[in-house]
Amino acid sequence: MKDKKFLLYPVLFLILAILVDKIFLLDFFKEKFLQKGNPVFYAHRHKLFDKLKNDPKISSQEKKFALALGDSRAYPFSNPGIPEKEKGKWQVYNFSGPQAVPMYSLLWYERILDAGIVPDMVFLAVSPEGFDDSKDLIYDPFIRLGMDEKFKEDYWELMPWDARYKYYIDMLFSFRKLQFDYKLFMERLSNGRMREYNPIMNEDMMVLLMGNGEYLAYAAVANVESKLKKDAKRIREIYLNNYQMDETQFIFLEKLLKLAESKGSKVFVVWPRVYKDYREGYKEFNLEEIWWSKVLKMSEEFGAYPINYNDDSKPQCDLFNDASHQSIHCFKEQMEDIFTLYRKVESGN
Repeated sequence: MKDKKFLLYPVLFLILAILVDKIFLLDFFKEKFLQKGNPVFYAHRHKLFDKLKNDPKISSQEKKFALALGDSRAYPFSNPGIPEKEKGKWQVYNFSGPQAVPMYSLLWYERILDAGIVPDMVFLAVSPEGFDDSKDLIYDPFIRLGMDEKFKEDYWELMPWDARYKYYIDMLFSFRKLQFDYKLFMERLSNGRMREYNPIMNEDMMVLLMGNGEYLAYAAVANVESKLKKDAKRIREIYLNNYQMDETQFIFLEKLLKLAESKGSKVFVVWPRVYKDYREGYKEFNLEEIWWSKVLKMSEEFGAYPINYNDDSKPQCDLFNDASHQSIHCFKEQMEDIFTLYRKVESGN
């Protein structure tokens, strides 16, 4: 038996690896180890929630409350875009998230209601890409970065098995969930910027903390056609290759719309505009008929107001930062549309 001790080495190594891995369950890595990109936005929304709960203009109902939800195409919906005649009457908070699926929108709408705050208006950006479970957006980023324990308790059985499986693997190997960015680590280490792992010192977090969750960096004033065409080809290969529409997110969209109807929030379900070459992909897969018609029907069933900005029959702003995101200069026009529609709805016209 002594000569076979080497057979125990892999077992001992695995046990050691699991023990070391548990270090990454410490609160430090949850709260003080902020990487760039998606984690910044998802971490920020908790700070934004605290800000909302302590906003005297909301709690006293001095101002009406507009809530922005959805994916990154909703980033610019914000106080600076409120039409002139409405300024002073509204306060906008933006809880959208990068690559966020409707599950994430429902989570924040529920948490805000739980805090005793009912939005007067909800700007909800939805995109067909988020309704394809095979693109893995349920696990990453939603489960990995956005889901809380209450949402898990309430809706775990409604999530696809492959997403739940990845969650269980994360529970076993917490380092995997961290998705450690070695390149970023070396860059921050070599440039003396390790402090940026601390959310308080993180420049991206500081930018978000200056406002109410909006992100106004997509500020192109002219289209760079060569760049947009290349980007459209790239993202079509990622999101529209073998596109298949699943039911999962429709379940959560319905829950959100039904809940909003019962609470009196006016929901504007928006399909944000994308660059023309990328829109061709939508047409190729007939997504207006297959996907948008279902969103349309569900919106009308629960008293929401659907708006399709990919409808080429209407003249509209056509500036893009990249093939998937309009320039923020388009949002003033769109917010004017939505607030005008809101006034008509409120007046009963």
